[in-house]
Amino acid sequence: MIRPGFLDPESRNDLMELAQDALPAHRLARRANALVLLDDGLSCELIAKMLLLDDDTVRTWYSLYQTDGIEGLASFGYQGGICRLNANQQEKLKAWIGATLPRTTREVGAWIAREYGIDYPTRSGLIALLQRLGMEYRKPKVLSRKLDPAKQTAFIKSYDGLLNQMLDDETVIFADAAHPSHSVRPVGCWTPKQQIVAVEQSSGQHGFDPRQRQRHVAQHEHVEHTRAALAQAKIRGVKLGNPQLRAGSPELARQATGAYSAQQRRRAADVLPFIRQAQAAGASTLQSICDAMVARGIPTPGGRGGWHPSTVSRLLALVAL
Repeated sequence: MIRPGFLDPESRNDLMELAQDALPAHRLARRANALVLLDDGLSCELIAKMLLLDDDTVRTWYSLYQTDGIEGLASFGYQGGICRLNANQQEKLKAWIGATLPRTTREVGAWIAREYGIDYPTRSGLIALLQRLGMEYRKPKVLSRKLDPAKQTAFIKSYDGLLNQMLDDETVIFADAAHPSHSVRPVGCWTPKQQIVAVEQSSGQHGFDPRQRQRHVAQHEHVEHTRAALAQAKIRGVKLGNPQLRAGSPELARQATGAYSAQQRRRAADVLPFIRQAQAAGASTLQSICDAMVARGIPTPGGRGGWHPSTVSRLLALVAL
């Protein structure tokens, strides 16, 4: 199972911005997806959470559909126009981006407003401008800080010489000290497509606080001391664990098992209508049903993890009981 919280705040914001700024075809697909989920009975709040939207946006899409049908959904209320920057201003903007590598479109918009007094009110407009100028958003490559071709060649030569001089009962053992890593984490930026962007890797020990090393050592010693003390207590016959915890009667165990099974069946019944709709639409295998549930943004009964064939199989088995 994939644990939540694996994204750092900057990467999470980047992904959310990408999900919210898409091509017109993608935006229309999101609107259609929201209306289908509304028709299935999901609330505006739940749909907004799944699609990274505001619930008022979902209500607006519903009003557009009620008023103008699919044509209303397909209308985004804007038309293309000429660039607001002249040729000289565009060249200066491209040079500034290549020199500073701005992280966000906000920085680009602020620079344009400061230099030329032109305001781009939307991110989509700035993204269209940057793409028109040949810019793209990507992460820089990480280069090793200690990469030295001459030293590498010398080491290979000396290592080959060592192997040729060794006896049959000798062997080579490589060892390395374990230490916390404090590496550079590259983040995305706007840059010209043809420009190579790289960042030098930092040293794992550079700027390392010795007190932090001491805390790691003290924590390790505490764990080892606790394990040794528990092992000695077990040898002396001490019963480990919480003495207040006692096993219930068989009847209580049966009641708990029954309550848990009933809860599982209720959760399975909540998503069963969506599975039946997927089957009616042509999903004949467990994997195709999983794909349909993911495409429609339906969460699993437990609310954690993703859809797998085994998940669908267990749900169908629970409902059949």
